[in-house]
Amino acid sequence: MILLRYLIRDIFSHTLSVSLIFLFISFSSRSIQYLEEVVKGNLESETVLWLVLLRMPEFLEIIIPFSFFIAILLVVGRLYSQGEYVILQQNGLSTLNICKIVALLGLFLGIIILSINQFFSPLVDSRLSAIKAEKTIYQKVDLVRPGYFTRIQENMTFHVSDKKDGNMENVFIRFLNEENKETFILAKKGILQENKIKLIEGTSFSKEEESFKKLTFSEMGLNLLSHNSNIPLKEIEGKLNWIFLIFLIISGLIALLLSEVKPRESRYKNLIPALIIYVIYFGLFLFVKESNIFMAEFYVHIPFLFFLIYLFITKRAWQR
Repeated sequence: MILLRYLIRDIFSHTLSVSLIFLFISFSSRSIQYLEEVVKGNLESETVLWLVLLRMPEFLEIIIPFSFFIAILLVVGRLYSQGEYVILQQNGLSTLNICKIVALLGLFLGIIILSINQFFSPLVDSRLSAIKAEKTIYQKVDLVRPGYFTRIQENMTFHVSDKKDGNMENVFIRFLNEENKETFILAKKGILQENKIKLIEGTSFSKEEESFKKLTFSEMGLNLLSHNSNIPLKEIEGKLNWIFLIFLIISGLIALLLSEVKPRESRYKNLIPALIIYVIYFGLFLFVKESNIFMAEFYVHIPFLFFLIYLFITKRAWQR
């Protein structure tokens, strides 16, 4: 039991360490990309941190499986190179038993990733879409030139006599509502606030059949996102399913069987070939996941399952 806890703790600690390293790299690279958008004026600096944090669940879906694969290669490779693997075998932990442990660890990590995907990713996707939509609205409103009619959306046209730092004078707005009815708004002032425009001292004309309905107001807020038909929000749906568990288990077992090295040999001996196999496997899995081919996600596992069986037979894992 002590050796079992030792093995599991070592694999988890390496998985966590590698995950943190790649998470930091992903965080830094994505921050640089968003900072470039800030320099161009497409994003506000305060938004960068939130955008990167909201992308964390998406990063974890890629980083955790890769870290688990690397952790098994490093941990089991070290056990082989330092002769500790023989001690495990002599104390009842055969290769077959370790395969069962790796499969259970892969299943556990897969459930964690699927939970993140199902509960957090849909909310994150929706929030990211809303942020991008809001920033796009700001960009389009900035394009409004005083004295010119400017279409900022397919269903909304602006005209102002003067504009400075989000403050507009003599505002004219024409838009179509959800029922495809025209509405005209005239206001003395307009102030851009978050995702809406605050209109001051104006009149609204709504077309109803053959007549217009007039409404006078001292202050009114016009939500721009509610009239935005160009930027659809993502559907709230998970990106992964239970087949992802098969990928984690098969890739983990392949890493276990490829990590075998002779005593005193470097534990990094089989690292490059194993990584090439993982990249091909994971790349194919991501490719077919986005396709519409029936059961494609299932079929992609078949050749790697046969490869796993080949390794299992050639290394006589059931006898060790």
